[in-house]
Amino acid sequence: MITQIEQAICQRLTEGLGKMTRAVTSYGGEIDDDVGRIVRVLPAVWVTFGGISKTEPFSVSKRQYKPTGQFVVIVGDY
Repeated sequence: MITQIEQAICQRLTEGLGKMTRAVTSYGGEIDDDVGRIVRVLPAVWVTFGGISKTEPFSVSKRQYKPTGQFVVIVGDY
């Protein structure tokens, strides 16, 4: 489910940004790469899952929970 949401965010950003960016992709540690490699793909947008911020009981029996997750959008430009 997290991957599907992340892909949907990437798709929507791609549609909205058009040619303003070279790439809108899931973040996989690209910023940790060589600076020269990063500069060649800029401007770019990366999307990643930031984690679960809270979880609340969803049912009366408290056996089901409703998690609240955060997604992070990283924008790189020069």
